[in-house]
Amino acid sequence: MRIAKGSHLIKKRGLDLHLSQELIFDEKSFTCTYLTGANGLGKTSFIEKIVVPTLKQQQIPFIYIGQDFRIQLYTLRAALAVTTKKKVGQSISELLSQWVDQHRHARVLIADEFDKYTNYMTDLFSLSCAFIHHYILVSHHDNPVGPGASFTSRSLVFRRAATVDTVLKVTVEETATC
Repeated sequence: MRIAKGSHLIKKRGLDLHLSQELIFDEKSFTCTYLTGANGLGKTSFIEKIVVPTLKQQQIPFIYIGQDFRIQLYTLRAALAVTTKKKVGQSISELLSQWVDQHRHARVLIADEFDKYTNYMTDLFSLSCAFIHHYILVSHHDNPVGPGASFTSRSLVFRRAATVDTVLKVTVEETATC
């Protein structure tokens, strides 16, 4: 997957995200990309309006865990009840495990504000690292949990640049992560 460097205007959200360089998610590499920065700078908008449409356009299968994961649990339980022959789990950990197991064809896992449910992320990484090539994780922590040493980590830092004609201009810069 490739996302071009330069300006990405998201009019409905009043955002102009400027990528300092092209983002490449190579099929042969394994990466963990953290989106970091203050609230309201467009990390979720970047995922919903740029990353997800790019994945769909390029027909790359993905799993997306949104910010409001607890709301998604009801939908997840219903979907699993229809699509699995097993008893649907009751705990969040069981539900995630069953969901991930049904999506072994996915190559990208996106978790927005995953630090809200970090307790489950270690299990999620161990369940999915055999088939996921790229993790895209939104975090507000300086040292977020990651999938492990076999993945190359990088951060995309969202910073306020200016406000012009009611459009918030945000620079998105890639930095190395240990």
